[in-house]
Amino acid sequence: VTLIGGSDISMINLFAFNSNIYKFIDKSGCILAVANEAFYGSHLIEFNSPSVESFGNLAFSECGYLETVISPSVNSIGNDCFAGYNALTSLEFPNIISITTTAFFESASLSTLSLPNCVTFGDEVCSKCSNLQTVNLPLLTSMGTSCFSYCDNLTTLNIGNCTDLGGSVLNNYVFFNTFGQTITITIPSDLMTCNGGNPDGDIQYLQA
Repeated sequence: VTLIGGSDISMINLFAFNSNIYKFIDKSGCILAVANEAFYGSHLIEFNSPSVESFGNLAFSECGYLETVISPSVNSIGNDCFAGYNALTSLEFPNIISITTTAFFESASLSTLSLPNCVTFGDEVCSKCSNLQTVNLPLLTSMGTSCFSYCDNLTTLNIGNCTDLGGSVLNNYVFFNTFGQTITITIPSDLMTCNGGNPDGDIQYLQA
C-alpha cells in the first residue's frame, strides 16, 4: 500500500490491515495516527510514514516479519505496541517522551533502542528482548518494574538521569535474570547511595 499526496486519510483504523499486507508507505503526509491493533498479526515487513504521531495499543504486535519502522514524528506508543515476535533489529524515535507498559515485550530480534528524549518507562517495556544489546535513554528519569528482565545480551545501557528504578530503592526486578554479559551502565551517582547509603536494590542485583 502506498499513499500519495492528496489523501484524505488521517488515521489507520482498528484491524485495518491485519492480513497479508507487506509494505505500507505513506507519501501523503496526511496520516497522523495508527489505531489499536491496526496491523496486528499481519505479514507487514516495512512501515514508513514520516507524519504519524501516535501508535495505538498492539498496533504492530505479533507482526513476525516486521523489519523496518520509519516514523520520526511519533511521540506516543501504546501498550504492547511492538510486543511479540518480530524481525526488528533497531528502533529510534527521537520525539517520544513516555513509553507505556510492555511496548517492546518479547521483541526478540531487537538489538538497538534509542529514545533520546524519553523521560518515563512503564513496566516490562523491554522484558524478554533476548537480543537487546544497546539502549540509549539519556533523559530517562524513571522506569517501572521488570523493564530489562530476561535481556541476556544487554551490554550497554545509558540511563544517566534515571533516579527511580521500579518505584522504590528495593529490588524491583528491573534487571531480573539479565545475566551472561558484562554490562556497561551509565547511572547518576544518587543511585549508588539512595538505599540507606547503599546502591539501589536493582543495582545491587546486577553487582551480585
